[in-house]
Amino acid sequence: MQGILQKIWSAISHNRATVLALLATVLIAGPILSGCILTPKALSPITGQKVSEEVFVADSNTAVLGVQALYDTAEREETRVQAAIGAGVASIEEQKAKREAIWNVLTSSLTALASAAPPPVGAIVAAILGIGSIALNVGQTVDKRRADKLIVKLKNGT
Repeated sequence: MQGILQKIWSAISHNRATVLALLATVLIAGPILSGCILTPKALSPITGQKVSEEVFVADSNTAVLGVQALYDTAEREETRVQAAIGAGVASIEEQKAKREAIWNVLTSSLTALASAAPPPVGAIVAAILGIGSIALNVGQTVDKRRADKLIVKLKNGT
């Protein structure tokens, strides 16, 4: 096990710029393609801040229970909270629909790419692949120059 890890580490050390270029490409393209920026959020009826769907539901339930306990004196507050909940639910549903549409575009884009995609979709995928390819080439070039310097240094005996 130690030998395998040592070989892997040696390969990474030898090609560090290539590995960094690949890592940078993954870190840039990963969040875009994974959907992490497409998580639906809505304004919490309690804090007024954007929160995830789970927190929104919990805050909504807490707000409704609190308002119902004070219903005799706070009928207007319940109306406000219900409006905020309605707006939040509508916002989440709208964002889910957008996320679904984006997912459908991505999956259909990849399908279209596999079967000669039309230019707009193909251009987007080609741009992502092109950026990754450029980054990979730059990393390999840097590694090659570093190796050349090391070879010259070893040949000169210094």
